[in-house]
Amino acid sequence: ALGQARLPLHYRFEPGAEDDGVTLDVPLHLLNALDAVQLGWLAPGFVADKAAALIRSLPKAMRRNYVPAPDFARAFYEAFPQPSADAITGELARFLSRATGATVAATDFEPGSIEPHLHMNLRLRDEQGKVLATSRDLDVLRAKFGGRAGDAFAARAGREMAADGLRTFPASPIPLQVPGEAGVPAYPALKDEGDSVALRIFADRQQAEEVHPLGVRRLLEIGLGEKIKQARKQLPVAAKTGLLYASIETQERLRGDLVDAALNAVLADGLGDIRDAAAFEQRREHAAKTLFGEAMQRLKLAETILALVAELKPMLEAPLMGWARGNLDDMEAQLVGLIHPGFLRDTPADALAQYPRYLKAMILRTERAKRDPPRDQARMLELHPFLEALQVGEQQGLRERPQWQALRWDLEELRVSLFAQELGARTGVSAKKLAQRVTALRQAS
Repeated sequence: ALGQARLPLHYRFEPGAEDDGVTLDVPLHLLNALDAVQLGWLAPGFVADKAAALIRSLPKAMRRNYVPAPDFARAFYEAFPQPSADAITGELARFLSRATGATVAATDFEPGSIEPHLHMNLRLRDEQGKVLATSRDLDVLRAKFGGRAGDAFAARAGREMAADGLRTFPASPIPLQVPGEAGVPAYPALKDEGDSVALRIFADRQQAEEVHPLGVRRLLEIGLGEKIKQARKQLPVAAKTGLLYASIETQERLRGDLVDAALNAVLADGLGDIRDAAAFEQRREHAAKTLFGEAMQRLKLAETILALVAELKPMLEAPLMGWARGNLDDMEAQLVGLIHPGFLRDTPADALAQYPRYLKAMILRTERAKRDPPRDQARMLELHPFLEALQVGEQQGLRERPQWQALRWDLEELRVSLFAQELGARTGVSAKKLAQRVTALRQAS
């Protein structure tokens, strides 16, 4: 069942065949409305087999706690004859942990290693019923057909509501949810189109929640156009500041970047809650009043940051050799990650405010690393798992996800805690917390 629609299931027993196991016929316009969690449970008759396969996918040291696997799997099926709202891996992990006292996490299973017939086979059909593709990976289908599916869903669900070329907020309020095709809930949201905004209908609630704040922001930027031009013109940027910035990006960009940074601050939170013209206008008026003051604060912050960068760079050119040079190489990579073209306009406002502390911590670390390279090296090794997780997440296209951003800025706090504790790191930041961030990031992928 999917809303008021019922999607047909087919079963074929032929090991090795492309459609061995359970196949779900999916109309194109409902592709983005599918629930990956529900699909993971397959059908009740497969739960025990899938649970046994997941248990066998555990690392050997853990797997020995849950043998014989079929017995634990049957007990799990008896406890869950119907799917729960959580993923089968999460429920199975909690069940095994309770049953034996030996803790296992959902991320310890390797679903990709189990037999293909224990994953739902998805057969995607177009409006005429023609098969477009088959896959056991929902993300693969959405990557290839998600845009087309979204257009098909929007065309059916939002014929009256959808709009293009918006440069002011719509006169009618935008509801959080409307009835969609076949009774499947649909989620209206404003979508940034560059020089204008479109009102679109989404089948995926999370996608609508991610898109809407960006659409609201674009309309606010359009509505603040004159204030933005005025702020750029009036900022009293000193020649020295411009020269320091020229080593990162052109001096001409500095004024614009500072105002963009101010916009990040005045438009940082709550845009997703703006659903009517009155709330939009109230936020626009507040931003108009505070924009120049915020730009002045960003100018002062930029002057501090650029002065610290100028102090730090020569310190990273010390003649350390061999493995000890790796300490300074790590700091150079950290500096590139912080100070790069566009850092003023792209960095979240709350993170940018911490840059002076991060840079002061690097200066202290540089001095100490030259005196005692082995000690610095030992602390640096604690960072490597988190740096690798960030790199992998970026390669997977997760950079804009909240989980990636949380790990990225917590890592800067951990650096302060490890190398310059006297400057004060944010409360609660530790290697253990970052390990939890890594787990959350892997689940997001």
